[in-house]
Amino acid sequence: MKQKKDSHIAISYQAAMRQNGWHRDDDGARVGDHQDNKKGVAMSIEETLAQRQKTHGDFSSHAAVSQAMKNAMRQSSGWGGLSDDKKEALEMLVHKIARILNGDPDTHDHWHDIEGYSHLVSSKLKEKE
Repeated sequence: MKQKKDSHIAISYQAAMRQNGWHRDDDGARVGDHQDNKKGVAMSIEETLAQRQKTHGDFSSHAAVSQAMKNAMRQSSGWGGLSDDKKEALEMLVHKIARILNGDPDTHDHWHDIEGYSHLVSSKLKEKE
């Protein structure tokens, strides 16, 4: 059972890598998310952060919204009974929702990522039917 679970995680991770245009360099480090994918030009960290602030909003404000929602989830009666993948998916959904509330709500990637994390859990549950 553990091997199947690990295999599912590896496949999901590989799909996310492809979806986001990431790849591994010769040393095995993930690259791609620090690039302007439209032009394929590497960006400085300052350029990346400036770009992300336009779509994600101020980091501290985002963190406050995200952590408040995550704390509320963790205090719910059903939280302890969830599997790790469900907890992680819910936390990532909250992370993306906080970006929408704090940053640009018209950024497609926020909504696309929400769909993706939901799909990961949904498809796993469908397999069990």
